[in-house]
Amino acid sequence: MPIARALPDLMHRQMIPHAEIFTADCDCDCSLGLDDTSTNTFVPGISVPLPAQLQQAPGLYRDQLSDGREFVFNPLSAAGVIVLTPRAAHLLDSFALPQQIAATDTPQVSGAHAVIAQLAAYDLLIEPGRELMPIFQPAKTLAAWLHSTNDCNLRCSYCYIRKTADRMSHEVGRHTIDMLFASAEQHGFSKVKLKFSGGEALLNLSLVLSLNAYAQEKAAISSVSVQSLVLSNGIAISASTARKLREQGIGICISLDGIGAHHDAERRLVNGGGSFVYVQRGIQTLLEAGLVPTIAITVSEYTLDGLPQLFDYLLDLDLPFTLSFYREHEQSACETHLRFGEQHIIAALLAALSHIEQRLPRRSLLESLVDKANFLAAHDHTCAAGSSYLVVDQHGQIAKCPMEIERPITTIFAADPLHELRSSVIGLQNVSVDAKEGCQSCTWRYWCAGGCPVQTYRATGRYDIRSPNCAIYKALFPALLRLEALRIATFAPEYSAPNPVERAAA
Repeated sequence: MPIARALPDLMHRQMIPHAEIFTADCDCDCSLGLDDTSTNTFVPGISVPLPAQLQQAPGLYRDQLSDGREFVFNPLSAAGVIVLTPRAAHLLDSFALPQQIAATDTPQVSGAHAVIAQLAAYDLLIEPGRELMPIFQPAKTLAAWLHSTNDCNLRCSYCYIRKTADRMSHEVGRHTIDMLFASAEQHGFSKVKLKFSGGEALLNLSLVLSLNAYAQEKAAISSVSVQSLVLSNGIAISASTARKLREQGIGICISLDGIGAHHDAERRLVNGGGSFVYVQRGIQTLLEAGLVPTIAITVSEYTLDGLPQLFDYLLDLDLPFTLSFYREHEQSACETHLRFGEQHIIAALLAALSHIEQRLPRRSLLESLVDKANFLAAHDHTCAAGSSYLVVDQHGQIAKCPMEIERPITTIFAADPLHELRSSVIGLQNVSVDAKEGCQSCTWRYWCAGGCPVQTYRATGRYDIRSPNCAIYKALFPALLRLEALRIATFAPEYSAPNPVERAAA
């Protein structure tokens, strides 16, 4: 008969060794260097002997799970969500005020000391007077949107690209790759990430394959590595295309907003027909070729009620996904059905998150479910636009953000395009969350960083103010953390160490 394992007093995401942590991909670049796995690993910061005094860290977010355990999140620490047994929660409560740690070393006290040491190591207990502050990791990846074509086989209602037949030439593409590697070396990046997009990038597949091969050649003789990804609507994926992408190591992100009519209402073919059946076929073709796509979901008023069905589909296929809120722009302003009501989106997403609870995935969803917020690592900017993200159009002009592709700042032929982009006062100003009105004292400020700056400016005329979606984020973050706690509580015990009785019996 198997001997029951004792649950650890503290459980966290690093105790699930086979669970993926992936970097969500979409038109934005919100990873902020998080594709470097070292930034996803929290290193406990305190060791024995413990300080003479400890106290509970201020500002902890705490809530109960239905089995009597509790989960805790310190918004000023990189430790992430921690699940506590009742004993650990009781010890945490006992340090509501600064308290001396007993010097005696009886078996009972040493057991408590071990838990206290863990609470301190994960920044739940701190020395009195110590101020926690997140360490913001500098981006190690220079990311670039390569606008391979302005043409598309869809006419999506929320698209901000004005369609034409223009394509990026091989000459412009190779100059772009040269510029990116030179900029990466000049500015201290260790990696270049290419996002081939459009339009529909697969309509210019020969360019994608050629430039990826050229970038691989550059990486082979450089200290800078390269990663390539295609952002696609999923329509033009044949078995041959899927095979070529896999052979060249090119990843793919597919846009899918719902199942059936929920997708078709927003993502229509040029002739007005629905596209879902073709996207579904494309996803299956990719999977059969051994290429797992990331799914990019755009949420609007129309698609909200279809999210549970969509999540079921994605969880059945075990596909990573990321969810973004619809952002209005000049071309979509007439599409009034896309504007979501605040209460509707909160209620619909809370219901959808509750739905996921019934079939928890092994991979973390901390950067997948609440728009541009990212709970994998603290950050003071929502995205990398204007700092480590360049948007190169089909003619070689460079903008800060895909939504500002028609407002170029410089070109690929400039001596230092990245410096010009960073120093430009034209268009998007990517302000630190600590400089945004309404954000400075917010518990969640280093996890949402104040929201999309382009959307905020369109709604308020300012970049230095909190997102118009602020109330939505605040309503959803506790549910997101709860989902992560349930994932940890479900899967971490599979890898917990045996208790002393089991070790003795062995």
